[in-house]
Amino acid sequence: MNTSAKRRVALVLVLGATVVGVTGFTLRDLPLVWLSVWRLDSPGERVRLDALARLGEIGSPMATPHLVSYIRRTTDEVTPSRRRAFEIIIAVESRPAVVLERLLTDDDWIVRFWAACFLGNLGEDAAPSLDALLAARADPKAQVREAASIACERVVAASRRAARRQGRFPLEKRTAPAQ
Repeated sequence: MNTSAKRRVALVLVLGATVVGVTGFTLRDLPLVWLSVWRLDSPGERVRLDALARLGEIGSPMATPHLVSYIRRTTDEVTPSRRRAFEIIIAVESRPAVVLERLLTDDDWIVRFWAACFLGNLGEDAAPSLDALLAARADPKAQVREAASIACERVVAASRRAARRQGRFPLEKRTAPAQ
């Protein structure tokens, strides 16, 4: 575990979770979070998956910076643990689109690819990140461009469906010819 993570853990111990602003987290969970974050550095894929499962069970947004750090430092291209880290971010974050949008500008093309894919899976919730997805369609890597294009289509389609359900933009009014 890096030094800044240890400092954050110590701060939570001293001040308490509510003072630090971590919601949905109790001090009882702190040793599990710390142990799980430490186990993410293991060379064994099963150990990392177990650590990610524990972080997912705890469901604390406190784990998000560690998960992002893990996603960025993992050198192998596609592993179940890397994908699971993305899934946990979506599950525990109140606004996962913001985290995924930041990952769209990562140096590693695999991280950008998965961020675009998961943003597309968020549907209407990723609408605020549409500009970042549109920018990712100009990525130097073809796989990222394709994932961003598909994600844009999914987000726009989900937003249109939600708008029709709420009656904000009825389809007849949009397609009616101008007089």
